[in-house]
Amino acid sequence: MHFRIESSESTNIRINLTEGTKKMIERAHVHGITGFTKITPRRIRKHLTRVFIGILIMPWGLGSTARAACTTPSFAAAVSVAAGTGPIAVAVGDFNGDNKRDLAVANSSSNNISILMGDGTGKFGAATNFTVGTFPNSIAVGDFNGDGKLDLATSNSSSNNISILLGDGTGKFGAATNIAVMSLPDAIVAADLNGDNKLDLATANYGTDNVSILLGDGTGKFGNPTNFMTGSKPVAIAVGDLNGDNKRDLVTANYGTNNVSVLLGDGTGNVGAPTSFRVGTAPFSVAVADLNGDNKLDLATANLGSNSAGISGTVSVLLGDGMGKFAAATNFSAGGVPDSIAVGDFNGDNKRDIAAANYASNNISILIGDGSGNFGIVVNFAVGVSPESVVTGDFNGDGKPDLATANLGSPSNTSILLNTCP
Repeated sequence: MHFRIESSESTNIRINLTEGTKKMIERAHVHGITGFTKITPRRIRKHLTRVFIGILIMPWGLGSTARAACTTPSFAAAVSVAAGTGPIAVAVGDFNGDNKRDLAVANSSSNNISILMGDGTGKFGAATNFTVGTFPNSIAVGDFNGDGKLDLATSNSSSNNISILLGDGTGKFGAATNIAVMSLPDAIVAADLNGDNKLDLATANYGTDNVSILLGDGTGKFGNPTNFMTGSKPVAIAVGDLNGDNKRDLVTANYGTNNVSVLLGDGTGNVGAPTSFRVGTAPFSVAVADLNGDNKLDLATANLGSNSAGISGTVSVLLGDGMGKFAAATNFSAGGVPDSIAVGDFNGDNKRDIAAANYASNNISILIGDGSGNFGIVVNFAVGVSPESVVTGDFNGDGKPDLATANLGSPSNTSILLNTCP
């Protein structure tokens, strides 16, 4: 068959495709996609690349040491750090117990996790890699076996499983244990979903329109998945107590139906039927945080947009009422095709801001919050090529939230942006 690649020069290439790849392309055509664009879900983009060539969001800065506010967020120029091939997700944790932030990067082409050890000054060492399943696309960090050392879990969309890697506290991890879930798991979170003080896992499964919940036993092992329906094509998942009953709830961003699904937990590891709230076009990431200072959790999504040229996109903000319901979304402009968001106080005014990674414009947009749930002012900072994921953490110990992105383009790398707000 022929497949047309949208680029500066259109090219027709004859290729032989597996049945799985054909089905992925068929799903792309349902959305009106005729080429290799950002609007194609990540598993399609990367699968074609191989053919052709190849959480709760932590609101850093709030409630920490007081610091002076700056009107406009400020970051030093991005510094690139090499990871594996096809970095698509990044997570933060102290993996060697030195009280300095390290990074874990999921590499979708080399099928491994890169651990980048931080030195506490904002610099990171050479990557150490650990094998996981096929096409890892999301990372959860937590102590899964109760030994006080951080472990890792990845969702692997091409092998339809998750990988569990137990840490030894020195920055090294044991061989992955793989557990099957449903079709095309696209995101993973860790949280105590049944109130036993042991971490559980939940995945968003793009291929089967559901989430899988796997209850942990506290030794690093997890039970068989229990599945709960969501909207169409969930690509992201987050966790929080959305109705104030002290039980963890789940929310998914549903690429296929342009909405989020809220699934309220009962405290035993089960969640109820989904309640849907509309957001912008093609939501690709979701975050949970109090965005208007009323001590009730709100939602934010990064929406790729509908422009097949890959130049549009928004961030949707949905204010929560504390009972599991949310007001109609307010949409705010970001950069070109925002596909990941993180929340933090990036200008030191004790109001939460939103950082959006923009795949098409190769930058991060900081949407400055006014404390009432509005984010009208946007400031952009350049990063590497095709950022797929953004996280925040204090990488140099100065009490300010810094940023890191996983950049899928060429060259594949991770960008580090240190906060220079006075």
